[in-house]
Amino acid sequence: MIRHELSKAFRSPVLYGLVLFFLTLNMALIVSNDYKKESLSFVSHVVEQYGPKATDDSLLKMEEDGLELIHDYTDRRFSTLEEALQHEDSFIPSMQQDDFERLKQLVLYFETGRQADSFYKELNLQDARSGAIDQYGLSGGAEDVLINQYEKAEERKKELVENAEHLSFFFHGATYEMHSFLFKEIGRALLFEAMVLTVLLTAHVTTYEFERRTSLTLFVTKKGRTMMRDKWVASTVASGIISAFVFAFTLGIYFIFYDYSGLLSSSFSNFFMSEMKMPYISWWNVTFTEYLGLFVLAALALQIVFNWITYALALHLRNGHLTYIAFAVLFGAYLCFSSLLPANTGLIFAGQFSPFIMILNPHAWFTMNNPMTIFSYYEVVTLAAWGLGFILIGAFSYKHFTRQSLL
Repeated sequence: MIRHELSKAFRSPVLYGLVLFFLTLNMALIVSNDYKKESLSFVSHVVEQYGPKATDDSLLKMEEDGLELIHDYTDRRFSTLEEALQHEDSFIPSMQQDDFERLKQLVLYFETGRQADSFYKELNLQDARSGAIDQYGLSGGAEDVLINQYEKAEERKKELVENAEHLSFFFHGATYEMHSFLFKEIGRALLFEAMVLTVLLTAHVTTYEFERRTSLTLFVTKKGRTMMRDKWVASTVASGIISAFVFAFTLGIYFIFYDYSGLLSSSFSNFFMSEMKMPYISWWNVTFTEYLGLFVLAALALQIVFNWITYALALHLRNGHLTYIAFAVLFGAYLCFSSLLPANTGLIFAGQFSPFIMILNPHAWFTMNNPMTIFSYYEVVTLAAWGLGFILIGAFSYKHFTRQSLL
């Protein structure tokens, strides 16, 4: 029976049309960043030539290579790159374009690597905490919660410096913003696309007989109504499959298009990736590949939660279009509700533990970069709580359905 329900899930031409549209949209989004592609490849050469981290030895070798390149175009001899750049007029006008671009990139990564240690020593998370308190108007219990979380963040900052996580080479964040591009622009697009597909697919499977007016024939017996349990399982499996396909195809194209060779094992919490004043810092010592894996797992789990929410709605409404509208209303209503919670109690943070909030900030998952979700297990708790909640609601709705009159 589950196989039969799965066939219904993949029978809709609208579903395939949307998948094709979303994949085309994602490919266009990936290609839109093409102007950065050539200069991005330089960091792979940096890792290959100087090692995975900006240690004193690797920075010294970078400086020597930079000076050697400069000395090819001038009779003057400089002892440091800093000194050479103060007299750039003596060599830059005569430089070939390729060598100039290479020198520019070399200086960019050399200067950034040289600043890493001092930056983290001077990084004051208490200033970030004070700014967040002022920004969100927090007081009372809410302020106490944030203070406590930033104390934990301070400990994590010390740990990453001890582990030299911040020294791992990566794409220069302030220049290329590749983290935001991958996890905010592409990641958020993938999450919303998968959510739309999940809601449409789940509502389609759950309300199939009601939409075609065969429900009174099929669900007339108690045994017949157990099909609704098979629909739940089938829609969950189908949602996982279609979401995984969209993610795998899009991310596969992305990593074919952009060269991450040499960077997959880089520590996620590196200084080079910083795009703003506050660098990205994960709650755990993970590599970029491990972070990407966590992101994808959380994203797929999020779609399963959306599937269970839609199933519960569809079971009561018995109409696909009403289910779509109800889900959209629930999404918007929750966002409005969470914005109205008092800023002087911990309730304002409790309101953030929601899949509807979580989907809006994928670039900050598993990090301490969003003050309102600065909890080490925020994603796990959110998915577990809502998942368990809607398993219970779905089970109750199913039991209610097996006993109620359909007339």
